[in-house]
Amino acid sequence: MTKKLLASLLVCVLVLALAVSGLAQNTSPGLTVTGQATVSIDADYATIEIGAMTRGNSAREAQGENDRIMQNVIGALKELGIKEEDIRTSMFSIYTDQAVEYGLSSGAPVMPPYVVTNMIYVTIRDLGLLSGVIDAAADKGANNVYSLTFQASENADATKQAITLAVGNARDKAAMLAEAAGKTLGELLEIQAPMTYGDLYMARESYAMSSDAGTPIISGKVAISAEVTLVFELK
Repeated sequence: MTKKLLASLLVCVLVLALAVSGLAQNTSPGLTVTGQATVSIDADYATIEIGAMTRGNSAREAQGENDRIMQNVIGALKELGIKEEDIRTSMFSIYTDQAVEYGLSSGAPVMPPYVVTNMIYVTIRDLGLLSGVIDAAADKGANNVYSLTFQASENADATKQAITLAVGNARDKAAMLAEAAGKTLGELLEIQAPMTYGDLYMARESYAMSSDAGTPIISGKVAISAEVTLVFELK
């Protein structure tokens, strides 16, 4: 056998050994688990949509009445301490009510055909003002109040707690699965970056616009959730 042939055979053997080693490494047992956790914290601000719908025999008439109401509503909110940057328009529309046109042709009683709706999105950073905001808006002529949502500012401690609990949840699952399979849980091989998010406990309601007492509002909670994926060695 020549030296050149011998060298070629040695190279082939080395390549084969590396391939077998890589194959064995790729097929080593592992366990992938996902853990979740949720931490509830008190809301510290709220958002709400407030507005008015008006009708008129012309678009100008309906809009003029709507403008008057909404200017009064916004003025009342500012008097309560709501900052201008926490008030913004969420929706404005002018349209002709098709049901009115049908009523005209059928002889049924009809309302003025032109409809104007103006809604504002209000952020209330002092939850103690919430009932007052709703009542003040109603007093000034607002007839649409929707989508009251309790929210929480970013909370690093709650986020850390949720991640810690999610990792613990994943470890517990992995230990139970390994034991059930007759295996021993080995080292942690991989951990994926956790994803955290806020899940709001929301009150989305329409409120009656006439009441002698203040509108009763109970503050909500915000759920901070985390999810992690861990990969463990199995022995």
